[in-house]
Amino acid sequence: MNGVKTTTFAYLDYRSFLSWARAYANSFPPEKMENQRCNGKYTKSPDFCFNDGTIWIRVERTLYCLHRGILESHSETFAQILPMRGTGGDKEDNPVFLESITSADFDYLVRHIFIGWVAPPPYDTAMLISLLKLGSLYQMKLVLTFAQYHIKDEPRISPATKINLARRYTIPDWVRPAFEALVRTGPLHITDEDIDQLGLVTYAILTRAQAEIARERLRLSLAAPPTVLGDGCVAHDRCEGAWKEFWGIKVSRWLNHPDKPPRLSKTCEFIEQLGDIPFMRSRCHSETLLKLRGMAPLRAEERITEEGVEKVLAFHRLLEL
Repeated sequence: MNGVKTTTFAYLDYRSFLSWARAYANSFPPEKMENQRCNGKYTKSPDFCFNDGTIWIRVERTLYCLHRGILESHSETFAQILPMRGTGGDKEDNPVFLESITSADFDYLVRHIFIGWVAPPPYDTAMLISLLKLGSLYQMKLVLTFAQYHIKDEPRISPATKINLARRYTIPDWVRPAFEALVRTGPLHITDEDIDQLGLVTYAILTRAQAEIARERLRLSLAAPPTVLGDGCVAHDRCEGAWKEFWGIKVSRWLNHPDKPPRLSKTCEFIEQLGDIPFMRSRCHSETLLKLRGMAPLRAEERITEEGVEKVLAFHRLLEL
């Protein structure tokens, strides 16, 4: 009308819709519907509401009916926080509320305690971290041992995450290997997620260590270490020239590889793999390598990394105060 297009809407038959909705709802088994409904407020766990359970527990909006004795046997903390029999948790409408945790984490814990893990490792990393979190919170030694054992060498959990977990749950043994791995990663490969996990203080310690190692690497690559005069060498000037040329062409390029810079401590091993140096006497060569092995610059990477680890550990101890 008047050049305006109109749209015709199909008539919605609400009676037909309600009839369909009732049929759909009735298609579920009655026991499943009852298992999912709890006074319209909370939802029963579909997996962990045992018929012979002795205590009702609520985590977030999920209810669990578990065996009190099994929980208390795994944790003295549970024995302390669960109310006395007959005073709470004995009924569905009066559950014990566990604060500061998520139902997803609690699902992993309950499954670990009551069912276990049939499949062999590797395990779900989210499950391992949840067990570490709740095992620490409720002082569950067996759960903690399981989680720590499988997280320690789990490659799918980043070194930055392991340092964060070490700080949160007081596991200092994880700091050194994780920090060493991050130092070797290089600054360009540290992700935003890694920075979030590390925190600004630990990230600053890491980047300083990487910068100091890069400086030592540059110093070592720019100037060849002095040679040692071997027995019987009568033309040592030629040996020195051959050594400096070899260092500038071979060793310097190797040290400054843009993608995979090697460990400074591997320098002598790399030189030995290349064999004899042209125009340098073998005696001068071997004596120079012997002296090079004891030089401080080749141990600078380990020294700087160890200093960084000690700083991170000191920061973690400070947070515990």
